[in-house]
Amino acid sequence: MASPYWGTRAELIEVLDLARAGAVDVHVETYALDDAPKAYERLHEGRVEGRAVILPNG
Repeated sequence: MASPYWGTRAELIEVLDLARAGAVDVHVETYALDDAPKAYERLHEGRVEGRAVILPNG
């Protein structure tokens, strides 16, 4: 079993409970696989709010 490196199991459960309750707001920018270079460029420039997620084309 793998465990997260950032906290204890109890803390992970607490974070998941917060997410289920809608108390965690996650900002995600999605990019098609063909736009991956653009995503990396924006990351490098510090222009991505939250996370950049590359999705397969299709």
